[in-house]
Amino acid sequence: MPNRGSLANWMPFLPAGRGNQFRLFKAAVKPLKWVAIGHDNSPYFTLLSWDGSNLSKADDYTLPGAGMDCAFSPDGQYIAVAHGNIPHFTLLSWDGSNLSKADDYTLPGDGQGCAFSPDGQYIAVGHFGSPYFTLLKWDGSSLSKADDYTLPGFGDACAFSPDGQYIAVAHDNSPFFTLLKWDGSNLSKADDYTLAGDGHGCAFSPDGQYIAVGYGGTPRFTLLKWDGSSLSKADDYTLAGSGRGCAFSPDGQYIAVAHDNSPFFTLLKWDGSSLSKADDYTLALNGRDCAFSPDGQYIAVAHQGSPYFTLLKWDGSSLSKADDYTLPGAGQGCARHS
Repeated sequence: MPNRGSLANWMPFLPAGRGNQFRLFKAAVKPLKWVAIGHDNSPYFTLLSWDGSNLSKADDYTLPGAGMDCAFSPDGQYIAVAHGNIPHFTLLSWDGSNLSKADDYTLPGDGQGCAFSPDGQYIAVGHFGSPYFTLLKWDGSSLSKADDYTLPGFGDACAFSPDGQYIAVAHDNSPFFTLLKWDGSNLSKADDYTLAGDGHGCAFSPDGQYIAVGYGGTPRFTLLKWDGSSLSKADDYTLAGSGRGCAFSPDGQYIAVAHDNSPFFTLLKWDGSSLSKADDYTLALNGRDCAFSPDGQYIAVAHQGSPYFTLLKWDGSSLSKADDYTLPGAGQGCARHS
């Protein structure tokens, strides 16, 4: 499954530019407010509100098929949704009260993963049907194709680098992971990396130097190092089942991973040299996607098994349930906004 709403998609409090030294000031970081979720039963897309204590439905939108992944624009006014059935991709407008369709774009096959560029002008979409990856241009009024790239198999998840120059894509068929270069006009391959199985989720670190990848095949999770020229393995971690969606914490010290097999969700610690388990949490069934809140205190998790969506609290030592919300069907992808 896609990089469901990985938080490489939107980091409003981090300046763009790979290699920048990011400084986080908690007082300046907005708390979590909205969580978008794609799911597999009608209406297929739900937007939740979080008031610090409880989750409630802000609105929903009926898509033509299952919502597979979603991503907020940097300003929070739009939500990209990759979904089943024609047109396979829909861009929603969110005015703070109601959802409406801004535009849609017909892909060659079902949309699987999507991500906004840091400047909000482009949307990366992984999908079924060759060429398997399409980059869309959003001018504020309509969607058009900026470029596409032919992958070895369907694009399952994608994530922009913080500077917007690279797009990570987890995909079906070897090598299972491809890093694309976007120069503002054309897509080209920057590098690729051969994983043990099909790529399902990916996320850039806040500084752009690392890429987390969840996939099928042991060890099921690999942290890649990107030095601007080539990819190499920084470390890996053996999960209980196939790695799905993954997300970095805002400070880059933790990586949330949704996965198959109990406990279905694992939080990893990254100290700059090695990965270790910070904690895990047992969900109702297979985890599909996850997203950190802007302040790093909460982790949204879309999963199979009722209630299909769980919001976890992370206090720096342990995970606990903050709340959950019962969706009409299995949660597939999620994204958050402050």
